[in-house]
Amino acid sequence: MSKWQRLSGKIVYQNNYMSVHEDEVIAPDGRATVYGWIETPPAVFIVALGDQDRVCLVEQERYTTGAPSWEIPAGNTDGEDDTDAAKRELAEEAGLHADKWERLPVQTYPFNGFAAERNIIFIATGLHQVREPVGATDDTITAKRWVSWPELKKMLSKGEITDAQTISAVMLAGLHLGHIK
Repeated sequence: MSKWQRLSGKIVYQNNYMSVHEDEVIAPDGRATVYGWIETPPAVFIVALGDQDRVCLVEQERYTTGAPSWEIPAGNTDGEDDTDAAKRELAEEAGLHADKWERLPVQTYPFNGFAAERNIIFIATGLHQVREPVGATDDTITAKRWVSWPELKKMLSKGEITDAQTISAVMLAGLHLGHIK
């Protein structure tokens, strides 16, 4: 079997956060088809570790699901350097700055069947509050909480954290730090 072959393509919708593409392609099995996919900037996910190695979670009201969601601070890079974007997102969503940043060596593609979004995961330590509050511009943060790794595992196993990108980021950070075995 061969690789995908793109014959033509067009953008059918675009806003500040994404472009929706519709491409005419030849699939690896040789059939002609139309493939729809979404292009977004890379996104950063921050596992912020505070006192006693607790993880910062923020609760956001999500329009798409109609429900609140416990997540780690995260967001699109918006064309910025990855680390600069992570610093901005941590300040906007959690009101925090970090003295130390570690970028995990692995990246994820959470929706690789229909989107080209690349996720970059950071661990942030040496946390302190920002001097002046910085609010996120497109999300509604309704709460912030700190959880230990055992509490985080319970939340994951009970389905209290449903955001797949948060789940993959905390699992990879937990493996990296030796908290998840």
